[in-house]
Amino acid sequence: KIDFIGRYDMLENDFHIVCKNLGIEQIKLPKLGATDHKNYREYYGSKSRERVYNHFYEEIKEFGFTF
Repeated sequence: KIDFIGRYDMLENDFHIVCKNLGIEQIKLPKLGATDHKNYREYYGSKSRERVYNHFYEEIKEFGFTF
């Protein structure tokens, strides 16, 4: 049974929740290979945004994402 789904956009916070629930030491996750870039929304035009929305509708709805 799944009792927790961590989100990548909340990785640091959700990792600490998992550590706490498992009773293991909480460490700060390293940021490896990070790049500086624009907000993801700026990389999509209206047609590609619509395709992504239609394809991932259930996930967008389930996790409360906005696109």
